[in-house]
Amino acid sequence: MSDKRQITEDEKSLFEDITGKEFSRRSFVKWASALAGAAIASGLFWDDKLGLFREASAQDKSLKDGEWIYSNCNMCGGQSGIKVKVVNGRAVKIEGIANPNNIANISTNYEKALKEVSALYNDKDAAGRLCPKGNA
Repeated sequence: MSDKRQITEDEKSLFEDITGKEFSRRSFVKWASALAGAAIASGLFWDDKLGLFREASAQDKSLKDGEWIYSNCNMCGGQSGIKVKVVNGRAVKIEGIANPNNIANISTNYEKALKEVSALYNDKDAAGRLCPKGNA
C-alpha cells in the first residue's frame, strides 16, 4: 500500500474550500458520478450547427462522373499510393502515384493490372498480378 499515491492535505483542503464539504471516498464518488452524468447529458443536447459531428448523407457522398479518388493499394500491405477514376460508381482506371517522398512506393508499374480494370470485377486469377511487389 505504500507504493500507491496518497492524497495530500493540500489537495483535501483545496476540495473542501471549493465545495464546502469534507473530502471522503463517498464525496469523491458522488462528484465523479455527477461529472460523468453531466458529460453524458451534454452530448444528448449538442446542437451541431456546423455539422462537425454529422455523417454525410448519400447525396453528399456521391461522386461526380470521372472523379479521381486518391487512395492506397493494400494488396500486399505496402500502402502504395494510387488514384482511381470512378464513373457510374465503378472504377474504370487505376494509376500509381509517383511520389518519391513516399517510402511505400516501391514501384508505379501498375500497367499490367491497370489496363485490365475488369480484373477487379470479373477475373479472380488476375488478383495476383495487381501488386508490383509480387506479394499479392
